[in-house]
Amino acid sequence: MERAIQISDDAFGNLAGWMEQSFKVKNIAPVVVFLAAYLCLMTYLAVLMTDFMFNKRLSRERKVFPVGIACGIGLSFLIDGVMGRLPAYVPRLKDILSNASFILGASGNSEKFLGSLGLSLEQADRIPEIVYKMNTGEWEQAINGAGNMAWYLRRIQYSLDRTVSMFGTNAHLGRQVSMQGIGALLPMLLLLAFAIGLFIMRHRASALATAVMAGISYRLYLGSSFFLVCYLISLFLFFLVGKAWRWKKKTQVVQSPREERAF
Repeated sequence: MERAIQISDDAFGNLAGWMEQSFKVKNIAPVVVFLAAYLCLMTYLAVLMTDFMFNKRLSRERKVFPVGIACGIGLSFLIDGVMGRLPAYVPRLKDILSNASFILGASGNSEKFLGSLGLSLEQADRIPEIVYKMNTGEWEQAINGAGNMAWYLRRIQYSLDRTVSMFGTNAHLGRQVSMQGIGALLPMLLLLAFAIGLFIMRHRASALATAVMAGISYRLYLGSSFFLVCYLISLFLFFLVGKAWRWKKKTQVVQSPREERAF
């Protein structure tokens, strides 16, 4: 059983082989590319904010851009690598995947589960890895084609989502981009509302505003507000890209059966 629940440590080395298979959830390239671009943008915005608040000229240095790109790519691979290997170090995840391997790997169940994802029985040894890295679309396919195992698969999905979310991100579980965006958007909206409130009080020049703004640097306030606005814009773009990606995948899933019937 211990051998069955091991998650592959050669994720990046096997990427080319994964892309040749029909099971696309192992293709981590889009996740890495997005994280790299997103973190590069956040690094540059942080540099601009530092320039504005402390009268520095870091953004004019040529080294800022390669350093930002290197940080973005490095952090994205680090985050993806750590999250992809959590089952090797988190006992609860080991238990969940061990249970899934035992139930879904049983005779009859493995054919139904793998068949719903378009996989052959040759992939039965990788059921724990497949379960851990399934996205929302694959979970829906598996649940719809599972028959009497639908309730069990929902519980497995829920348990994985709850467990991995405690570590900051659950990109490997395929949580919907809209849910990720809303979760990150709410605290940022609260901070933005606080910044707008301070701005209104400052321009009214009331006694309360003077007392509140006395210990707050105006540059710090403006820099923070600028950073928050840029962060909100990036989240909105993240939401749109995720929506377009899911719509494209859903369109491909709908069109593929029609193409097969044509032949």
